[in-house]
Amino acid sequence: MQREGAPERAQREEPAAARSRGHSFGVTSAQQSLSTVRERVVDTAVLRTRSLLQVGSKVAQELKNPLAAVKSLLQLEAEAIAAGHDGEGSRLDAE
Repeated sequence: MQREGAPERAQREEPAAARSRGHSFGVTSAQQSLSTVRERVVDTAVLRTRSLLQVGSKVAQELKNPLAAVKSLLQLEAEAIAAGHDGEGSRLDAE
């Protein structure tokens, strides 16, 4: 035999249980959405970092080439001075 209050209590508890399941689903869905967004942000940051590394290496190469030429000229000038020449006759003028 059922007590009089038992069906009413079951009806009151059932919507609460359904709400908590729905709320749990909503939280899980939100967590999955945040996880997806987080993954996209990380992927974008990785791509941007790779791109910046490539640009940085190109800039470094472009700076290195002229600096190497200047260094070589300075070394030749230093060797000419050490050998007793002023270096004036050994240079080619680019005029």
